[in-house]
Amino acid sequence: MPLTKHYHPAPWRCRQDRRLRRYLQREIVPHHPYYRERFRELGITPARIHSVADLQRIPGLITQKRDIVGRDRDFVLQPEFGSLLRADPAHLLAAAVRARGRSAALREFLEREYRPVVYTLTTGRSSARTAFVFTRFDLDGFVAKAARGIFSMLEIPRDSIGVSVFPVALHLAHVFSVEGARAVPSAVLPLLGLTTEQRIAAIETLKPFVLFGVTSYVERLVALAAAEGKDFSSISRVVVGGEGMTEAQRQRIVAALCAAGAKDPVVVGSYGFTEARLAMLECLEGAREGTPVGYHCDPDLAIIETVRIKENTDGAVMEAVPCVPGEEGEVLFTPLSGHGTVVLRWRTRDVAILTDEPCPACGSGAPRILPPIRRRSSDMLKNVRGTLVDFDDVARLFANEPAVRAWQITIGNDGSRDTLVAALALDDGADVAETLRGLQRAFKMCTEVTLDEILVEPYEALILELGTDAELKERRIVDER
Repeated sequence: MPLTKHYHPAPWRCRQDRRLRRYLQREIVPHHPYYRERFRELGITPARIHSVADLQRIPGLITQKRDIVGRDRDFVLQPEFGSLLRADPAHLLAAAVRARGRSAALREFLEREYRPVVYTLTTGRSSARTAFVFTRFDLDGFVAKAARGIFSMLEIPRDSIGVSVFPVALHLAHVFSVEGARAVPSAVLPLLGLTTEQRIAAIETLKPFVLFGVTSYVERLVALAAAEGKDFSSISRVVVGGEGMTEAQRQRIVAALCAAGAKDPVVVGSYGFTEARLAMLECLEGAREGTPVGYHCDPDLAIIETVRIKENTDGAVMEAVPCVPGEEGEVLFTPLSGHGTVVLRWRTRDVAILTDEPCPACGSGAPRILPPIRRRSSDMLKNVRGTLVDFDDVARLFANEPAVRAWQITIGNDGSRDTLVAALALDDGADVAETLRGLQRAFKMCTEVTLDEILVEPYEALILELGTDAELKERRIVDER
């Protein structure tokens, strides 16, 4: 269902309660190894959870990265015939009727619903990377539904072409844009295994309506195409993901597309993470008007919460208080359908404001996550010279500087103290001295520590260091200590 003004708060809240009850009782507790045991440890049954409000009263169901690392398999639904019969006998009977008593046909039906067929991997340290899997039931179900809603919201014409320059197939964004497109009357072609120049040539030839890709890579791709005088006039929509997008980046992408012949292109950000197996899109009308109003969430597919979390000294969640309207809190995610890998009340460690007020740009009554979304990942919080520095704030600082085309921070230690060195690639014509002075002052105000050195490097050399063309994520922050 497209996210339109037809979503009114009361009906979708009631639908969420019904879907949650059904999902917990028929799928999660009977077939999920981790949550079956977790419910037993907490001394509760799914029958006690009648609504989202009931779920919010159980902090013990909040799931964190440390719960799943090293035990991926325990988070995949693994039904047995007996548990299927007890949990949902009508569904199993219907499957048997369709199979007409043939055991092979019944087995094929159950494999379609529960056997993993597509894998994605979380990013981050290799030792902590975790597989999240989809079944054919997932791809034909919630992935297809989400894709239809997204393509409708983006106003993508039937029979148009899209191209994806997202990285390898284990990346959620690639899986979602390509597999999801199978459910819509538009083709999305993944340009895998090609150099940047080859991708530019392919885009010129294919003339896509929509381009999907990682923010920083798309910015590089379209800037290079514009500089070389390539024809990107067919592109009307760009959907970026894999990392955040600042307004300065959006403006640079739009300017480069216009220079390459595009007419009124709209660049739309997305918010997603591997654990959700879903992505949420920024409001198209807000992006078109240049006034970001947030990321629309389909309330039939997932429950989004914002909470204030209290932990004990071991990092275990002791309390999670729902935020009041307009209050910033940590984002939790719970799916309402799907097989494969499932996590409940997933702790994203992202901080944002959630609202169900009608969207001021398009009128939708669906819940929205308002920008900016701040990261509280341990990978981005680092102790430098005794000061805890949030490098997510640093990333926004550099990304919002119009004169900076690319940047990288290296943290080192000279034997007596921590060192901080910034490498920058600047726009042609930028006032180098003034830009460096401004960034040095802004960095000190933002972090309370001082950069030891700022190096200005050629754009292509820095892009190589960052791994923009080859890595899942750019190496923006390099900690060499």
